[in-house]
Parts: sequence; C-alpha cells; structure tokens
Amino acid sequence: MDIQPEMQHKDMSVYKNLYEKLSSYFETSHIEAIGKSEGFIERSSSRLSSWMFFVLNTCMIDAKSSLTDMVGDLANRYGVKMAKQSLDERFNMFSVKFMFRCFEDIFQRLLHSEVSSDSSKCIFSRIVLRDSTSFQLPAEFSPFYKGNAGSTTGSVIKIQQEIDLLSGKIMRLDLRDGVETDTEWLNRKGLDIEKNDLHLMDLGYFKYDALERISKSGGYFISRYKVGIPLYQKEDNGTYQVLDWQDILAQVDKKEYEQLVYIGNGKEKNPVRIYLSTIPIAEVEKRL
Repeated sequence: MDIQPEMQHKDMSVYKNLYEKLSSYFETSHIEAIGKSEGFIERSSSRLSSWMFFVLNTCMIDAKSSLTDMVGDLANRYGVKMAKQSLDERFNMFSVKFMFRCFEDIFQRLLHSEVSSDSSKCIFSRIVLRDSTSFQLPAEFSPFYKGNAGSTTGSVIKIQQEIDLLSGKIMRLDLRDGVETDTEWLNRKGLDIEKNDLHLMDLGYFKYDALERISKSGGYFISRYKVGIPLYQKEDNGTYQVLDWQDILAQVDKKEYEQLVYIGNGKEKNPVRIYLSTIPIAEVEKRL
C-alpha cells in the first residue's frame, strides 16, 4: 500500500511512523470489511469510511484532541467535511466493536509472527496464557471504570486476557473495573477448558475448584504456590497427611527440589507436582 501524504499533526514524524506500520499490517479493503461486519458502516455512500475512522483514532489524534481538531484533520487529510455533532454520533457501540476487532486483528498478527514454526509439534493442544493488566484513567471515567483505594483519580481500568500461544488466537479480551479482582473475574466468566490444555496463570487466579476443573477435564496447569495453602502427602492407607514445610526445606540441599503432593479442601484431593528452586544470593539480600 502506498503511504499517504504526511499528516497534519504537531508531531508528524511519530504519527507518520505509526501510520506506516499499521499500513504494513492492513489493506484498506480489510479494514472496510471489518467496519461493515461490525455494523460501523451501513451504507457504501457514507462520507466517513472505516479506514478514515481507524486512522483518525490511531494516527491523527492524541489525548488532548477535541472534536474540532478531529473534523479539521478529516478535512485536511481526506477532504471530508463533517459537523462536530455528526462525528460525535459515530462514537457509539458499533465504533467500539469495530476498533476492538482492529486491535484484536493486530494483536493476533503480531503474535503469529512470533510463534515458532515448530509449535505444531507441541504435545499440548493449546497453551492458554491468562493474565491481566490495569492502569489509571482520568477522573471523568470513574462512573464507567471504578478505581481502587490506591488510585488518585478514582478511575482504573483492568484488561483481562486469555491467549492461546500456539495458535496466536485471542480467546478472551475483557475490559473491567479496576476494583474487580482476578478471582472475581474468573468466577463471573468461568474457564474455557479443553482436553490436553496447558493453562499458565499467576496467583491472582488461584482457586481450588478452577485447578480441579482443569485436571478433571484432562488439562494441565502451571501456577505459583500460594503461601498458606496446605499441601498433603498421601499415606499407604489412603489418608492424607499435611506436609511439614520445615521438613521440605531441610531437604532442599541442592538448587532444585521436586515432589508429588496433593491439594484441595474436600475429602478427595488433587495431585500436583511441586517444584522448588533456590534463588541467587543477590536476590535473597534484595528481599531481606
């Protein structure tokens, strides 16, 4: 795709570079197809195309841009003259779905470019990475995205995402309040589990029933150990004995330690493999 003329923007070099990168990922026709499928464009005669709106929201505006700036940019770059009210009306649920699809498409393309060609030989059917990130928003967004006690503006957004690292597919991408914990999100959304999955997740998602579901569905998981969670050893008579951490740590006389243990609240407990590794002295001193 040929690069369009330089943008009418106070920081042209940065935004022109971004435009060139986006143009290398997308053909205009592809963006137009997404806009149509998501209901952003209903008539082919629309003055504002999906590609214009996509470029406007990624390469032509910044956090301080007003509607006046936006309609001016559209007129200068594309010769499209719109009233501020008309442009304002285009920011709706359809435009949100459209921009979300564009972001998802970029993310999958980037992830695919980094996936090894040997991934098809992996013994797992999927490797599901589950994680979240959050950041503060301006105070005006507090009615929509609530912040926690530590936020200064009262508004924090959290992005929950699940990605299959083998296929590059985004399984879930969810925008939530900053006050919602990872386990609360997991309770609300549940788990997408298939046989022979490998689930990677941090302590925020540590739940007995979630780990049990993965195991019983024929899947596997890797999680950090949550301090205070009792570990058990199964005796020959079928009973479970709580492991003594002092005894375990005394056996870690080398750099690594591995053992089959059991976790769970009920009578029947789930087998897991615990792996311990010593950390460098510099890290020990840092933590102390």
